[in-house]
Amino acid sequence: MPLIQLWQEDTQPPVNLIVTPHTAFYSDAGLLEMRTKAAMELKRILSGQKPKNCVNIEFLR
Repeated sequence: MPLIQLWQEDTQPPVNLIVTPHTAFYSDAGLLEMRTKAAMELKRILSGQKPKNCVNIEFLR
């Protein structure tokens, strides 16, 4: 059963459930992807488009 489904239902998780922090980004591929996405986002902003996933867009001019 997916963890999100356990969270949405009123059931007890299995006693052997272990939840760990998400660390998939910490790899060569993950670091390259972060740099690539950051560069693409910067290109987007410099070309006059609004950024994706901006949490404080009201402060942009």
